[in-house]
Amino acid sequence: MVCTFLSLVCIADQANAQSTQPATTPKVTADLIPDRSSIAPGSSFEMAIRFRIEKGWHMYWLNPGDSGLAPTVEWELPQGVWLSTELKFPPPHRIRAGEGLESFGYEDELVVFAEGRVDGSVQGSVEVSARLSWLVCQDVCLAEQSTVRVSLEVGKSGSKDPRVDGWLQQLARPGAGDPIKEFGVRLNEGQSSGVIYAYIPAGWQKVDSEYDFFPPAIEFASFDRPEVKTDSRGKVVEVPFRILPGMTEPITGQAMLVRIELDGKRSGFLLPLTFDFR
Repeated sequence: MVCTFLSLVCIADQANAQSTQPATTPKVTADLIPDRSSIAPGSSFEMAIRFRIEKGWHMYWLNPGDSGLAPTVEWELPQGVWLSTELKFPPPHRIRAGEGLESFGYEDELVVFAEGRVDGSVQGSVEVSARLSWLVCQDVCLAEQSTVRVSLEVGKSGSKDPRVDGWLQQLARPGAGDPIKEFGVRLNEGQSSGVIYAYIPAGWQKVDSEYDFFPPAIEFASFDRPEVKTDSRGKVVEVPFRILPGMTEPITGQAMLVRIELDGKRSGFLLPLTFDFR
């Protein structure tokens, strides 16, 4: 879904010729930051992609909500270097996107991650190039692109970047089984509606936390806002949904339960869901 209720302006690609410098578009500055100063041959690493967003504008999570589009990456890599195109995100926020509309996204700054690997045959300095595409919105939306480059030093394993360590701690992590032991999808008898749900761990209920639940990025259903309830098994967060007619095959997606503590700290937990219409 691409901001159908807003006017869309496309911005020409802006590539930065200097490999170690950020690339700047009208509303966003993007750069690549590896998790350490040098990567050992034959090892894995994390590549941070940082978007610094102009104040008052926002970008999007994998499920953008009522409108929007998540950022994507296409890598240009030297032989022996691999980076995933599946990006890992921190917990999103709810952002008003117009009258009666709500988006799931980020303001000020968004740092996503791609898992990387370097073969044992690689040595020395190699250049990694990322072609980034994203949608940034306020009252209008701008489709921006940028090509960002960074030099990777491959040799003795170097020191960790403390900034990257901090960003990694903010990422949503798998929550199935630990700490979320019971979650899933309940369809009504006619399979035209239902709820996704997750029971809150008992240990979380000792503190005054709030909870949010973001549905997966699938287009066959319309999701409502989450509701926190209590039943015989404890406190549960539910998201009611309605299903488009004609669904017959199972569909999988990944939701995110977010715990919001008194100090504002947000912890995201990814939950795999299956909508089974058989």
